[in-house]
Amino acid sequence: MDRTLLYRHSQASPPAMWILACCWWIPVALLSVANDPGRAPYLLGLFPVLTLIYVGFLRLTVIVDRDEVLLAYTFGWPRRRIDRARIRSAVPQRIPWWYGWGIRRTPKGWMWNVWGRDAVRITLTEREFLIGTDDPDGLAAALTLG
Repeated sequence: MDRTLLYRHSQASPPAMWILACCWWIPVALLSVANDPGRAPYLLGLFPVLTLIYVGFLRLTVIVDRDEVLLAYTFGWPRRRIDRARIRSAVPQRIPWWYGWGIRRTPKGWMWNVWGRDAVRITLTEREFLIGTDDPDGLAAALTLG
């Protein structure tokens, strides 16, 4: 296996930290209107767990070497490996806003996206796959290198 690094890029979601900061007011509001003070530990315990899950999807890193493409979110999980031998083409494209963010199924196949509407559509031997990126030309060029 040749592990020569051809491309490495991380993209973060710009408004994510603002959204997270605003969401921290939710448990405060819930605690202020809760009639049962016994619920406070549950609310205060649940929110850090949800925050950790949210933070886990704030950054998407794409690594391309001679043999494979590796996609990984903030903490390295979830991750996806794609064998480069299965890639038939890689084309930059704009995706509709309703495709959203995260890991999801779209009409073009599975998509991994952290922010924005730019992506690279990869045609594999058996299906298509979208990788959201703020560097679509650079990623497409790395994927199509010999």
